[in-house]
Amino acid sequence: MSKQASKTYKRKQPESTSPLENPRSLRRRHHSITMSSPALNPVPEGLPLHPQNTDMSQMLVGQLSNPLIVNAIVPILSAALTPLINQTIQSAVHSAIAPLSTKVAQQEQQIAVLQSTNAELVERVADLENDVEELEQYGRRTSLRFHNVAVPSDSNSDNVIVDLVNKKLGVKITHDDINRSHPVGKPNQSGRRQLICRFRNWKLKNEIFMKKKHLKTDPDRIFITEDLTRYRQSIVSNISRAKKSNHVHSFWTNDGRIFLKLSESGEKHLVRSVADLERLVPMLAREAADAAS
Repeated sequence: MSKQASKTYKRKQPESTSPLENPRSLRRRHHSITMSSPALNPVPEGLPLHPQNTDMSQMLVGQLSNPLIVNAIVPILSAALTPLINQTIQSAVHSAIAPLSTKVAQQEQQIAVLQSTNAELVERVADLENDVEELEQYGRRTSLRFHNVAVPSDSNSDNVIVDLVNKKLGVKITHDDINRSHPVGKPNQSGRRQLICRFRNWKLKNEIFMKKKHLKTDPDRIFITEDLTRYRQSIVSNISRAKKSNHVHSFWTNDGRIFLKLSESGEKHLVRSVADLERLVPMLAREAADAAS
């Protein structure tokens, strides 16, 4: 064959795609392939620009839009994810509550300490109040109260006391035996009053007080009591009320101490406080509870 014929016979071979082909030429070639296939939809954003990936993504989107597939997958996903979600929530709640629980425990411990301290303080205050009350009563150990005494407006109370003790009790005293005396409170409907008198010593005061039994038949209805603190006077008042309702047989005082008997042949009880009295006479305890409610 001639050279001319040989040139006519050879056909130009298509250029092969080199692995190092320019990326821009690859995108142009892919675009031409896509445009030449109108049945294909645009490639979803974010997927590699390869025909196989495009077909797969379209198939997945189509399947996930099928209600039957969705209804079948949702229960499986729910069963698989629910324990994980619950565990995550519990872990988050525990992480949030743990510091609060620690603070609550610390506060409860502090409250317990404060309550214990408060109980001790209450007990100490009660002891101090009792000590103060005892000291106050001790300061009254030489004093007596004379009740229902007629006191003229121009008369000296010392004169009335001296006259009363000498004539009605048979104890010889003078003005020098009295440290001080004075009326207490307002006159009653009969114009009679209460006199308080402090004698020079406890021995004389006690001798006069022991003779008070001579006034049981006194026509003027004069009677004598020890000079008690306000607290002890309230105890005596409650005992007197209980005696009127036949819950107490008798009561008396001796050197500031209060005693009672529940029956004629019963035991003698020393009453130091309202609590002692309410324990011995439940009726008073019930009345106190009703008043508090």
